[in-house]
Amino acid sequence: MWPKKILIVEDQDGVGESTKSTLQNHFSPATVYLSQFCDDAYIKFQKEEKMDVPFDLLVTDLSFRQHYKDRMINSGKALIQKIRFLNKSVPIIVYSVEEREFLVQTLFQKCGINAYVLKGRDGLQQMAQAVQQLAKNQRYISPEIE
Repeated sequence: MWPKKILIVEDQDGVGESTKSTLQNHFSPATVYLSQFCDDAYIKFQKEEKMDVPFDLLVTDLSFRQHYKDRMINSGKALIQKIRFLNKSVPIIVYSVEEREFLVQTLFQKCGINAYVLKGRDGLQQMAQAVQQLAKNQRYISPEIE
């Protein structure tokens, strides 16, 4: 069953935990890791790549609030670009409130994401659908945007 190992990057506790729970419930026995900081997520991703136990899926928000912790990677887009440098093929889902069509197109075309899920009323249900589409090597965009 795919995916087996998922990394979620989300700075809001409730959203991160609910996303983790949804993915664990739909794709058991997947192991799901949650990181609130892009830098920490990048280090974890890099470490797993080096140990030859890479993540099967990355789910990330785009916006991260300022925090007392110094950061080198300040956005989901910057994280995606760094991840793509390490691994060109890992599927990436963006989970965001951003609805700008140009931004979504740019993320697909220039950053190589595989799915864009809009946070909202049906966001978690759409997240499960997105993962199912990616398992079939198909991309996914929330219907509200597409």
